Amino acid sequence: MMRARWVVIAMTLLFATAVHAQRERACERFVEIDFTDLQTALKSHAAERAETRFGPRLDLSCHNIRRTLIEAEEPGFLRGKKLEGIDFTGAVLVEVDLSKVQMSDSLLVGANLAGAELAHARIWQQDLSRANLAAADLTGASLLGAKFTGADLTGANLSGASLSRSDLTAAWLVNTNLEGADLFGATLAHSIWQPRGQFDRGNVGNLRGVRSLRVNLCESSFGAPIADCETPVAEPDFSGLNHLIETLSQAGHRQAERDATAAREEMRNDLMVAHFLADPLSNFTDGVVAIFRRLLFDIPVDYGTRPFGALWGLMLSWILFGAAYTAALRIAPRSAEFALYESQMEGRIVLRSLRKPPYRAFVRAGDAEVTRLHPATLPQAVKHGALFSLAMVFRVGFRDVNVGEWVSRLRANKVEYVATGYLRTLAGVQSLISLYLLAIFLLTFFGRPFQ
Repeated sequence: MMRARWVVIAMTLLFATAVHAQRERACERFVEIDFTDLQTALKSHAAERAETRFGPRLDLSCHNIRRTLIEAEEPGFLRGKKLEGIDFTGAVLVEVDLSKVQMSDSLLVGANLAGAELAHARIWQQDLSRANLAAADLTGASLLGAKFTGADLTGANLSGASLSRSDLTAAWLVNTNLEGADLFGATLAHSIWQPRGQFDRGNVGNLRGVRSLRVNLCESSFGAPIADCETPVAEPDFSGLNHLIETLSQAGHRQAERDATAAREEMRNDLMVAHFLADPLSNFTDGVVAIFRRLLFDIPVDYGTRPFGALWGLMLSWILFGAAYTAALRIAPRSAEFALYESQMEGRIVLRSLRKPPYRAFVRAGDAEVTRLHPATLPQAVKHGALFSLAMVFRVGFRDVNVGEWVSRLRANKVEYVATGYLRTLAGVQSLISLYLLAIFLLTFFGRPFQ
């Protein structure tokens, strides 16, 4: 009995999924409906909904509503109506007057609403995924929690509209008027962000997906990924993104500001790479700059979104270089190319005769015990390698502020490590890397170097 029940549930889910997939496909042909039939269907459906509150949706998917209203000479028939539980999937509503309509429990997936009049409409938590809203008038519309995944909002007027907690993932907002729009809690992941208009700083809180915002970088195919673009644009339009960064900065949303800035800088880097690949000889400099930006700014701190990534880099540097020093001490303990000395004194160590035995060392001033390290066991080699690597990581300072000196005081006895040969070169490389990572951490954590 239980097994049969689960079989029925599984079959029901499969059927529902198949129906949903069928409806989400592009309409092969549009259904014509007489105006009288449309009027009767809407009236009876409204009466049924008033009695049962919840019931089946009225199926108007793939219907050419625009032609029906034009032929009946009733362009304002749907204005101000309460449209509950209606499936408009793939329906043609081009330039239809839907101003002040109230929609709930309806579907507008893939609907063609280009140039439609939706001013002051209330469309709460409705699914408008992949809908065509190009040049539509949504002035003052209430779109709380609406889903615009993949929707085309090119040239749409959203001035004064409430887009709070709406999902604009992969939506096209090109030349879209967002003057005074409320974007609080909206999701903007992977959307093409080239709007116009000034939105208030109080309406951009808790934005999601800002890091993956993008602008059009392709001349040959608008909106195409830069990796698939044959002809990249010469100068991308970052004006909308720059305004968003400025607004987020004024509002004090520091992380969102960093994410938007990183999105812009990453696109600049991708564009340099695209220009280099399109014409390597003419854009050789762009290719070199893109590589350096990738290594110095993207990988360590993601253009400022992850300042602590530099500290993780310092830790990784300490571990990797410490392992290299440990291996040198264990593999070639008597080679002059891998020598590490320990001195219990404050004076500077001067080494000579390191290429041939007996590898002697002397001190410039004063007497002190100078010992070449020959760790007998692996734990001893790990200990010395780790301490020397830690000293190289923090070998930075200015006047009385010397981090390396502070780290050396962690040891019980006063000693100094001195490397020679390849170890000295390796230690210098580690010190330079550590200095850069520490500097980029301070710059990105306390400042805005990419503004």
